[in-house]
Amino acid sequence: MSDVCGIIADLKREGEGEYVIPTCTVFGLNEEEMKNLAGKGLKISDSNRRIEGVEINGASPFKVMRILCKEYGWSTDGEVVQFDAPGDRTANMWTLTRKA
Repeated sequence: MSDVCGIIADLKREGEGEYVIPTCTVFGLNEEEMKNLAGKGLKISDSNRRIEGVEINGASPFKVMRILCKEYGWSTDGEVVQFDAPGDRTANMWTLTRKA
């Protein structure tokens, strides 16, 4: 059996070679992992506690994935699922797994 978490982020092109990802949403982490991410200086919020997922502001999904993979045993195959998002953005979703 494996643990699974997901990271979703909207990507917006601001100009030639300039892309911004101000927030990503992470699903499937436990409380301890979220506290550890906050301890790494990531700004974690939960705008709707009734629905699973927390928002991480000021860090790209790549930084979040580096921390989760390097320090907490998660891994990714690098595949991204993309779909259109409102406001001329593209949503990107990554799946991370870990042996339970």
